[in-house]
Amino acid sequence: MDSPKNLDHYSEAKFLFDSGYDSKAILARLLEKGIDDNQAQETLNKLKKEHLEKRRKRGLVFIAIGGICLFSGFLLSAILFHSNSSPAIPLYGMTSVGIVLLLVGMADCLGL
Repeated sequence: MDSPKNLDHYSEAKFLFDSGYDSKAILARLLEKGIDDNQAQETLNKLKKEHLEKRRKRGLVFIAIGGICLFSGFLLSAILFHSNSSPAIPLYGMTSVGIVLLLVGMADCLGL
């Protein structure tokens, strides 16, 4: 279980990470505060793991929305084609948006 001292260092590291500091600067700041190297590295690893988990969840949402755009674009273009209307906007517009969202989601899931 985390002691109050560890939680204080974690909250400070989280604040620095959210402020845009890179991991080397955060590690140096934690070491300046008197934390031993293993504990500082463990805190940084926990912080990175939580950040990647958030990005992975966001990526899955983008993938789902992109898939829905792709499917609805296909469905609308098929309906418009059979009703003798121009399926250009759903075919190219929604497909392009769906592919972009799908690629952004995959990049977030991979942590790129």
